[in-house]
Amino acid sequence: MRAAWVTSTEVPAGPEDLRAEEIAFEVFDPAAIEATVARWCQARRLTQRTDVARAGTDPRDESALAKEADEHAHVADEVRLVTLGLVVYDVLALDGTRWLRIWLGPGDAIAVPARRYHRVLAPPATALGFVELFEDAT
Repeated sequence: MRAAWVTSTEVPAGPEDLRAEEIAFEVFDPAAIEATVARWCQARRLTQRTDVARAGTDPRDESALAKEADEHAHVADEVRLVTLGLVVYDVLALDGTRWLRIWLGPGDAIAVPARRYHRVLAPPATALGFVELFEDAT
């Protein structure tokens, strides 16, 4: 995992910056993903899980990636554990004036706080895998 502030130049950001922006993160062993999922679910009281695999060759994958590349926010935290591929998260800073860019690869977990604008970027035709964790919608 690597992070940087995106302004007129790229300024490196560290774990303290992510914590100050209320972004939870962890580096985990992809071979021990079930233990990591259980720990995140228990810590955040999450009960639902979706395993997402995008081959990068399916037009539906491109459509899904394009949708995530648009700036958006959710009413709940977005929790993802990356298992395959590389992805970039841009998260709008709490001050609303700059973006924090976070590069994630296999073994990186992130939780973007609810109602925080963000976008997810990945190269086209890229295989991606991740686990999404969330609360029961009922």
